[in-house]
Amino acid sequence: MSRARALLPVALTVGAALALGGCAELFGPPEPVRDDEGAISEAGEVSVLSLTVGDCLDGVITEGETDSVQVIPCSEPHDVEVYADFPVPGEEYPGDEELFELASVRCEEEFEPYVGTAWLDSELEISWLQPIESTWDLDEERLVTCLLIVTDEQVTGSLRDSQR
Repeated sequence: MSRARALLPVALTVGAALALGGCAELFGPPEPVRDDEGAISEAGEVSVLSLTVGDCLDGVITEGETDSVQVIPCSEPHDVEVYADFPVPGEEYPGDEELFELASVRCEEEFEPYVGTAWLDSELEISWLQPIESTWDLDEERLVTCLLIVTDEQVTGSLRDSQR
């Protein structure tokens, strides 16, 4: 079963996260607690720069700029799961179109190894967080973070190897 798929990119603002990182620790929402394997065991808010593969989020991230997100244990109902990340090559900002193309291709390639089924045959959607030009030089890693999006209902448990 093959169907046309829509890609849902989300721009990533890293400037606010980096500039306000110290203040957020003093006055911001609670940081999540991670277990010995690095999985979220207690909900909290994290910088988008701190997301790791396997993190689950409550609520779909809308298109636009963001610097932090709410993460929850995957054992709780959720809409979004981080399934891959990769650095953007090069020192110069590649431009919005090239970055969109790179992210869409790489996130689609990473989908099947994580979920266990091809993206075009899946009920899940994909999106990603990507650097933006105005904050390019503030982030040394310049990661694209690939996200699984559940569109029909929330899920409980990880989507890894779910074959959804």
